[in-house]
Amino acid sequence: MILIVTNSEDATASLVTDELIRRGVEFFRVDTDRFPSDYAATASFGSGRKPTMETVLCTTGQRAILGDVRSVWYRRPVRPIVSPEIQEEAVAGFASDETYEFLRGLWLSCDSYWLSHPEAIRIAERKVVQLNIASRLGFEIPQTVVTNDPDKVIELRRMCHNGIVVKPLYIGFVDDRQKPLSIYTNRLADEDYDQIETVRLAPSIYQEAIDKIADLRVTVVGKRVFSARIDGADGNGETPDWRCLDLKELTHSVYELPADLERACLELVSSLKLEFGAIDFAIDRNGQHIFLEVNANGQWGWIEKLTGLPITTAIADLLISND
Repeated sequence: MILIVTNSEDATASLVTDELIRRGVEFFRVDTDRFPSDYAATASFGSGRKPTMETVLCTTGQRAILGDVRSVWYRRPVRPIVSPEIQEEAVAGFASDETYEFLRGLWLSCDSYWLSHPEAIRIAERKVVQLNIASRLGFEIPQTVVTNDPDKVIELRRMCHNGIVVKPLYIGFVDDRQKPLSIYTNRLADEDYDQIETVRLAPSIYQEAIDKIADLRVTVVGKRVFSARIDGADGNGETPDWRCLDLKELTHSVYELPADLERACLELVSSLKLEFGAIDFAIDRNGQHIFLEVNANGQWGWIEKLTGLPITTAIADLLISND
């Protein structure tokens, strides 16, 4: 039995479940936004010298015992959505917290192979942790300060002749329920420094702007590495963050990663105790690969579609081999 923990809108997870169905492999998918409305779960405990825990997950037409699970793909779970029957805001918040903690307790009690373990993902998502480990492993990294001190930002600006960029420390998404806003990496313009004192309000990542010709997405699955180069339609990489562009403006191609950089990528993912990592690099005009960040659960479906890199197959292979 393979357990897949994600959400109901995760189309990328469906690529892997379709592959598992094609191979006739048994799996149980939990969409955490549908819990507890569409799932029932029970954890039962015994006593004595060898206490036991048995956890059963049920949904329409399917049942899974966590003790039978040998591989877990912890893909993209979200917080559970409580029943609209609970109308009091404080009570709904209590029920949400209780439900969330119950699920986390189940996952952390699951003695299985993880792709990747939720605690490892939680730590690896911290950009400061990533930058520290990547620096120690010898990756080329832009001059960087993570700060809420305006003087440090001005000091970095003086050091970087090509200017600096700013990017968020964590999610990069603001949801005000009226007009959700994605926050990408942005170059700081001269007029932005007129409001430099607002830096004090919250820490962010400030980095030397890279004079780049392309971007690189390296996807690590277990011990396999898949590399794709991403070029802008204008033939250069002037846009600080390619994610804000339309896919039609970009060209994707399979990229042959230097052997030493491939080994370093594997070591980075291993050092973060992950089984999967989507690593972003910039390729500068000198051909250097500049490390930007690693996403412990990054998207890859579009990469596979546009390049043919067999990432779905690699994930399915890894889950099955550890089942």
